[in-house]
Amino acid sequence: MEAKKLQKFSEYSMGTYLLCPKKYRYIYIEKLFKKQKRKVNEYFIFGNIIHLTCKEFYQKRAEDRSIENLYNIFRESWKRSGIRAFFKSREEEKELGEKGLYMLSNFYNSFGQKVPYLTEHYMENIFKDYIFFGRVDRIDLSADGTLQIVDYKTNKYYDVGEDNEERARKTMQLKFYAYLLNSLKSNVTSASYYYFAEDKFDTVEFNQESANYLREWFDEIINDIRYDKTFERKFGTHCNFCDFYKLCHETENDSNETSNNIENEELFK
Repeated sequence: MEAKKLQKFSEYSMGTYLLCPKKYRYIYIEKLFKKQKRKVNEYFIFGNIIHLTCKEFYQKRAEDRSIENLYNIFRESWKRSGIRAFFKSREEEKELGEKGLYMLSNFYNSFGQKVPYLTEHYMENIFKDYIFFGRVDRIDLSADGTLQIVDYKTNKYYDVGEDNEERARKTMQLKFYAYLLNSLKSNVTSASYYYFAEDKFDTVEFNQESANYLREWFDEIINDIRYDKTFERKFGTHCNFCDFYKLCHETENDSNETSNNIENEELFK
C-alpha cells in the first residue's frame, strides 16, 4: 500500500493564508501561478540582486572581502539580471542602482567580515502529518554554540507596534524559521529581519517557551486551512499590490450580481 503523501507548508503559504484566504486558494488550490506568469518588475529583480550579491561576497577569500569588491559583485549581478530592460531612462536606472550601493554600504558596516555559519540554507522537517520547509538567508553561529537567524529585507521598514495581529503576521517568517531550525537539533536564540535601507534589525527572541507556543499556533493555522470551505477574501491595503486583484474583483462582482438577481427574483415572486 502506497504511503500517504504528506502536505507541505512554507512560511509563505501560511502567511498568505493569514493575509488573505482567497489569495491562498488562488495560489495553492487553483494553482494559478502555474497557469499564468507571475508578475515580475524591477523591484523584484532588485531584491534578488541584493541577495545574490551578499551570498557571493562570502564566497570570496577573506582578503578579497572589501567594500569595493562588494560593489563590483553588485554591478556584475546587475548586468546579468536583465533588470535594465525595465527602466524608461538612464536616470531611473542610476537612481535604483545608487540605492543598491547605499544599501550594501550599510550591510558592509553591519556585517563586514563576520562570516555567516550558513547562507541560503534549506530546511525541512516532519511535524505530525505535515511537512514544514523553508530557506533562510543567513545563519550566524555564536561562540557559545547558539544560532541566530537573519533574513534580508530590501523593502522599507515599518513599525506596526507590538502584540497585535499585524505584528504576529509580520514576524511569522522569523518565528517559522526559528521553530523549524530548532526542531532540527539546533539551539536557536533569535531571528531577525535586516533592513538594508535603514540599516536596522527587527528581532524576535526564541526559547523553549516560544517553541511550545508556536507549535500550538502553527497547528491551529494548518487546521484552519484544511477545514476552510470558503476561503473568503480579506480586505486591506495588500489588495492594491496583489497579483490577483483584477480576477478577485471580477469574481466578487459576478457573485454580488448573482446574489442580487436571486434577491430580486424572490422579492417579486
